[in-house]
Amino acid sequence: ILDGSIHESEFDKDELFGFDIPMTLKGVGESVLHPRNSWSNKAAYDEAAKKLAGMFAKNFEQYSDKGSTDYTQYGPKI
Repeated sequence: ILDGSIHESEFDKDELFGFDIPMTLKGVGESVLHPRNSWSNKAAYDEAAKKLAGMFAKNFEQYSDKGSTDYTQYGPKI
């Protein structure tokens, strides 16, 4: 990363959380780059990720009152 090699990587978007994940990165295992790949039980990962996304979405609700910036657009897409 520090040598700038991340700029040469291809990225995959996490559809739930919306962030970009490098598909490869010199010196870093693919299972570390994408959290889902580090779980042996992919269904369990998906369930845990959806639960976490729901927790984030609920937390963002407190910032959606009238007169404040609506931060819900930046949260997970569930």
